Amino acid sequence: MTDTETVKPADDLRLVGAWIRWQRRKKGLSAEQVATRAGCSVSALHAIERSERALTSLDLAVGLADALGIDRGVLLMRAVLNFRYPDPDLSLFTDMSLDGPALQDEMT
Repeated sequence: MTDTETVKPADDLRLVGAWIRWQRRKKGLSAEQVATRAGCSVSALHAIERSERALTSLDLAVGLADALGIDRGVLLMRAVLNFRYPDPDLSLFTDMSLDGPALQDEMT
């Protein structure tokens, strides 16, 4: 998908995988492009995006952040919170400094 204006946020952006998929689609990148840049397989990326695989590798998290052109700290924070707290408090993500509009705004 190349028209980033039509990309809608995932239903539950609290999940790091859904947020990664949303970021990828928003930027008009294919799974193949991101996986190649991040140094992982497409199947691994899809498993992370579907929350079938936890993002527990620091190297992969950094690679994905760089491949998507997003702040490493934001991705790492989301991954850690998702791993430790599968249903985190949404109020943690309302700071505008966390990559654009507040998470609650993205979900509406």
